[in-house]
Amino acid sequence: PLSKPLFHPAGGPAAIEAWRQLREPAAPVVDWAATPAEVDPARGGGLGRAGGDGSAEPARVPRKRAQVESFIAVLREILPGPPALEEGAGGAGERLAIVDFGCGGGNLTLPLAWAFPHCDVVGVDFNPQSVDILRQRAAAARCCAPALRMASLIPLFPTEPRIS
Repeated sequence: PLSKPLFHPAGGPAAIEAWRQLREPAAPVVDWAATPAEVDPARGGGLGRAGGDGSAEPARVPRKRAQVESFIAVLREILPGPPALEEGAGGAGERLAIVDFGCGGGNLTLPLAWAFPHCDVVGVDFNPQSVDILRQRAAAARCCAPALRMASLIPLFPTEPRIS
């Protein structure tokens, strides 16, 4: 856990220190070697194929892993753990939901489902091919089962947004 509160309304040095702790934690946020290959964006996420060998483009791997680790670190700070949920933080037997809007092929959705098995992780995307890729990766991972929805958010916003 962070030594200081995660959110600093005033910003400044305290916010910078909290961000540094997220970016450079004392212990790894995710042990990628312990995850199934399909959960790791570098091994199963299809990050910009460098060649015909199926490996990910080297520059994208650390960036995508850092993005995923940032989400996981923040969620670990703000979500109750499994015992708190079992004690009824949201009601008896109620599970919290984590929703990944625009989930694509699941480079965030699958690690979240793996890291938070006590929560319901939902991947939402308007592209049926992306949802199919995520569904295949989740089935191959055999460790986490995010709920998958093919949906567009456009119907929720029937008019064009106005920019003033």
